[in-house]
Amino acid sequence: MKDISEKIIDKIQKEHIDPKSKWHFVIKSTAIWGAVLMTLVLASIVSSAVIFNIINTDWGLRSHLGWGMARFIFMSLPFFWLILLVALAIAAYYEFKKTKSGYKYTLPIALIFIFLFVLSAGAIWHKGFNAGDIIERRAMKHLPYYPKVMPNRTLIWCQPEKGVLGGKIITINTPQEFELSDFNKKVWLVNCSENCVKHPAVAISQDEMVKIIGQIVSENNFEASQIRPFFIKFSPLDGQVKGMKMMPMLR
Repeated sequence: MKDISEKIIDKIQKEHIDPKSKWHFVIKSTAIWGAVLMTLVLASIVSSAVIFNIINTDWGLRSHLGWGMARFIFMSLPFFWLILLVALAIAAYYEFKKTKSGYKYTLPIALIFIFLFVLSAGAIWHKGFNAGDIIERRAMKHLPYYPKVMPNRTLIWCQPEKGVLGGKIITINTPQEFELSDFNKKVWLVNCSENCVKHPAVAISQDEMVKIIGQIVSENNFEASQIRPFFIKFSPLDGQVKGMKMMPMLR
């Protein structure tokens, strides 16, 4: 025992190893747990964007477009947010492994608990604070390459030849007529006659993003039969889902 002690002392002296104080380890442990917590918070916010995109999937549109279920799901998945969510979950795991008890958990088990946590927290962020809605709108508005990175939703609603058109209202001419810029930057004159069905959550106002079902009348004219909000969301005030009720597809 004495020999071992002497060897340890000799090693400390030869390698000039400085003893670490208790506070060094306390600060290090706190920093690691802080990094874990911060990564989990970011992952839960990203998961609210995933939840928001899934809620905004127009399942009734599949039969209207004549697509198979596999193709429609592939086109509707929010790959950008899913990849970011997985990356943050893995980062949280490797930060957690640096903690005292982190070595006890394998990657699959740890990831299961991480995903359960971030999805539950993400649902709270989405329902309580409209986080998913805010993130998606700001990404579309402020990230120049976001529509190119995740083009599926815009592609689905940029098929006027199949009777579906989406974009931003840029000018209101009359209560029944407005101009819309689609996701290819093409400007359409949209007519919404008396027979046009407007979703209760739709506000025909400048810069409002909408989804339209109808048909092409001429080169730049589109006759709307249905107008829906481009995004639906939870209300933080009453906990209800606004715009959730799916209107029947018109053929």
